[in-house]
Amino acid sequence: NALKDKSIPPAELTATQIQTLLSNKNTQLVAVAKNALSEVLPPAREDVLKAYAPALARKGDPVKGRAVFQSRCMVCHQAGGQGFQVGPDLITVKNRGRDALLTAILDPNREVAAQYISYTVNKSDGSRLEGLINDDSATGFNLTVMGGASIAIKRNEIKGTSSSGKSLMPEGLEKGLSPEDIADLIEFIETTIFTLINQITSQEDNGRAQALSIAGILLDFAEQNAGMTKVLISDALVNEDERLQVR
Repeated sequence: NALKDKSIPPAELTATQIQTLLSNKNTQLVAVAKNALSEVLPPAREDVLKAYAPALARKGDPVKGRAVFQSRCMVCHQAGGQGFQVGPDLITVKNRGRDALLTAILDPNREVAAQYISYTVNKSDGSRLEGLINDDSATGFNLTVMGGASIAIKRNEIKGTSSSGKSLMPEGLEKGLSPEDIADLIEFIETTIFTLINQITSQEDNGRAQALSIAGILLDFAEQNAGMTKVLISDALVNEDERLQVR
């Protein structure tokens, strides 16, 4: 009703909220939602891919791309030592090439691996959760939700579960972003932490601002990559020769 009478403006809904409404099992509710949200429904993915295809040929700015990643992606993905491990690590996706990376960003349901299919869990207390099921056993399972939290759910707490076979990542996250923004995001995903630091030092003249930006990148990286950080600071050695191992 709030959507029908516009007391909640459709533009205020997030892509995740829109996808949740459209995937509801209540066909009447879905019909009402489609009508009320017609102005903000995500366009066809093929049209979106064509519109953002110029991003593939652009040289993006990884520093700007970092900001895009933080605002749109890091709640479910990791890249450059930042984010939460809910969906696939975008650094591994980028190894399949720029075309595949652009498709993964703009058309998340094109190809969804089984472990990343989203499930809706309706609990006996009336609450409803959505996330990825893991550690499934006879007594219950863990549900990983956006933001990386893992919620333990017992079988006797569950009223029912369902899935549309889609990704937890909603369509339409490109809303408000230009092809230039997507090019920046791709550049960030493809860029190493050391290249990011070099770019900060070349673009930022203020030493204090440089130090703050670099410290933020390094601390984010260290928090998300504890094992690699131990190697980088020589707290652990990997494949070193015998002389260095002794030292």
